[in-house]
Order: sequence, then structure tokens, then C-alpha cells
Amino acid sequence: MPRLYIAPAILLTALFAVFAAAASELGHVPFFHREIISFTATVGESNGLNRQHLYMYDLDRGIDMAVLRDMRMGAHAWSDDGQTLLMIMTYRGRRGVYLMDHDGDNMRLLIRTTRGDYPQWTHDRRSIQFFETEYWRIISPRTGREATIRISTDENRVRSTDGTWWTAVRRSERTGNTDVYMTRVDGTGAIQLTNEAEAVDSLPRWSPDGRFIAFERRFLMVVRDQGWYIMDVSDHLAGTFPDVKPLTHAMPLNRTQLTHMPWSAWSADSTRFLYIANDLYGAVNSPNLYMAYTDGSSVVQLTNTPDRHEWNPVWRP
Repeated sequence: MPRLYIAPAILLTALFAVFAAAASELGHVPFFHREIISFTATVGESNGLNRQHLYMYDLDRGIDMAVLRDMRMGAHAWSDDGQTLLMIMTYRGRRGVYLMDHDGDNMRLLIRTTRGDYPQWTHDRRSIQFFETEYWRIISPRTGREATIRISTDENRVRSTDGTWWTAVRRSERTGNTDVYMTRVDGTGAIQLTNEAEAVDSLPRWSPDGRFIAFERRFLMVVRDQGWYIMDVSDHLAGTFPDVKPLTHAMPLNRTQLTHMPWSAWSADSTRFLYIANDLYGAVNSPNLYMAYTDGSSVVQLTNTPDRHEWNPVWRP
């Protein structure tokens, strides 16, 4: 199992006393030269109705800062250049898809929606899409033209980064196992990747470099071993099952996010994986942000905040 480390920032409570000074110092480091994770958090006990904040977590400094406060927010995504945020939110009484600068300024409404969520750029990067009920609505920011596409609800079917393979999850009628498979996009060459009789494997997600697949494993009897696992599929044609290793120390909570935003948890270099896990503070159950290294060396707890609930972590490109 990977070793669990706690980021130094959450151990140094004195950091909050000098937060303003740290924030000032960050201003001398160009934003685009820093490694940033954005996430949303519900603060206080307002049930998330009006106390949701958007945070930027600086991995180099181990601190986070709120760039948007006290709004009703959905999911968000980054542009390829890391300069523009795309977000579902309610702003001045209007819920819709918004574009804004990385610091929350220059906010502009792209399209109104009452039920939409999980916005992202299309593969050609020319349009924006978001999930609404059973459909993806697609809109061009330049022309305003819109299209609606109905999609499959199979959350386990995801194309590899190079576009040559599909993942799938199948239940064997012979053994009863539920395992991960990969198949060429033309439907040929099905390969079974996992084979665990005592667990259900699901939600396979490719790393950006196409080498790894992370997936959720739920053991039928052993609660402590539930979590995200990882396998190296670069040698899948060797005819043997890939070596499966635990990636996280506990069952994370970002299943819904990864259903609609398959790559949001992976760092661009495929070396790290973000997830949210519940931590107990007495009788209080609080989700915190964690980062796992894909080589299995460690899991790092990035936040430790009993008074807020983090969700929807996304790497800035």
C-alpha cells in the first residue's frame, strides 16, 4: 500500500497567521509558472446554498486562496493554456455557463441553463459542451451556434488518449466477475485487464500518456481495501494480466465527477492522481483533497479543513 504523508502546510497552523504575507509573496511568482489545482468547497453550515467558494491550491507553496466566494457553483474546467475557467454557476441570480479569467475576473455568461453541469471544451477545442439531463449541449463561444447530442449512459466506456482503444466493464456469466476490458475502436481485439473474483471493478480512466488506467475497485466483503487502483497497460499485448496496484488509501468521493469529466483527476504528466476522501473529525465527516503518486510511492493529503467540504478538484494545464 502507498505510504500516507500529510502536506506540511496542514501541520503548520501558524501558516494562517501569515496567510496575507504568503499571498503577497505569491504575487511575485507568475501564475502560469506555478502548479495549481483548483477545487470548489462548501464552507460553514449553509448546506451549500450560498457559501460555496472556488479555491486555487498552489502545490509549490502548499497554500490555497479563494478566488470566488459565496456563490452557487457546479463543476469547472480549464482551457488548454490555463488562462480561462469554464464554470457552471449562479451569478447575480442567473445560472448558466460562465467564462472567466484565471483569477475570477472578467466574468461573462455564455448560455443560461437550469440543470446543466460538468462543462468542458470539446476535443477540437473550438466549442464548449456541458451535460444536461441525458444530453450534451454544445455551443460555440465565437458564433453562438448550438447543438444537442444524446449520449450513452455507460460511464465505463472511455476512449484511450490516442483514440485507438475503448475501455469497458463486463460481468462474466460463467464466473460472475465484473472486470475491466479494452477493445479496439473497430470492435476487435478484446483484452481482459483485471481478474478479481472478490471485487467489482468499474470506472476505468486513462492517464494522459496512455500508459495507465486507474479504476475503482469495490471489494464485496473487505471494506478497508476499497479505493482506486492502477495498472500499467503499456505491455497489454504480452498476453498476461497487468500488475494491479492500490493507488489510494480509501474510497474517494469523486465518482460522479469522473463519470462526466474522465481526465480531470490526472496530472498532465500522468504522475499524479487527485481524489477526495472523507475524514472524521469527531462526529463531523469532512471531505478533503488528496494526491496519489502513480508509482505507488506515497499519498499526500493536501487539505485538512473540518469547516469546509472540498469537491471537484481539477488540474490547471
